[in-house]
Amino acid sequence: MVTFRERTYGCHLELTIDLIGGKWKGLILWNIGDRGVMRFGELSWIHPGITTKMLAQQLRELEADGLVERKVYPEVPPKVEYRLTSLSVGLLPLLDGMVDWAKRYIADGPEAEYPREVHHLLWRMCSMCCFWSNAMISMRNE
Repeated sequence: MVTFRERTYGCHLELTIDLIGGKWKGLILWNIGDRGVMRFGELSWIHPGITTKMLAQQLRELEADGLVERKVYPEVPPKVEYRLTSLSVGLLPLLDGMVDWAKRYIADGPEAEYPREVHHLLWRMCSMCCFWSNAMISMRNE
């Protein structure tokens, strides 16, 4: 059991999924991590299926959780940039691992059997999630 922000989770993986789960957060983090700094318009072009309202909401949640830094420049029209925080950079290997797994899944098909490899990949991903969520809990409690 893990308690974080007055909520109890069954494990660290559940906390991690709560923070980066859903349809868009992982994609947003992965793209910002890949490009370094992105503006709101760039994120909406990369993800044409997301509405402006949903993108803004997901970015606000990521910022509130300390995973994305938002920088507003005093210009007209307003210029806003998003970048990963030092804490969320640790998620990139996890997200890259998920991308690699998806490529293998597509290439091999769901009927292919490689349980040992999948088990090892999931174990590595869970280990990274637990390490990352422990680091986040430690930083938030300081």
